[in-house]
Amino acid sequence: MLWLVAALGMMVGSGGTLTYIIAAITAVVVLPTVIISRRFGEKISTGRRIYKIRILFEENCEKELFEFFATSGVTIRKSYFVNKIREGKKELKESYIYLSLPKGMTLNELLEKLSAYNEIYEVSEA
Repeated sequence: MLWLVAALGMMVGSGGTLTYIIAAITAVVVLPTVIISRRFGEKISTGRRIYKIRILFEENCEKELFEFFATSGVTIRKSYFVNKIREGKKELKESYIYLSLPKGMTLNELLEKLSAYNEIYEVSEA
């Protein structure tokens, strides 16, 4: 937008009737297009925020965990294994997961659903 205004200013500053006409036509066509596309881009990007959660779960339920994310419409961006913990006979994995939520779902709703699973010991926003 800044470059557009600068270019229009240079055209007007150079003088001449033809450049005034070209600058006016450009302003009438391009400025509304830029404004509309900016608003459209803001609408698209809302709701696709990337969240980071920390989760501690039993190692043998990892497949079910990612199936839960898939069926819930959650998009996994990245998953990082952080630590492996042995607690009695159970082996736990600690991971950080970067994810995007589907429209209409909040992070608190997702965390509540995850905490209802017996195989998940801790889940929180990181």
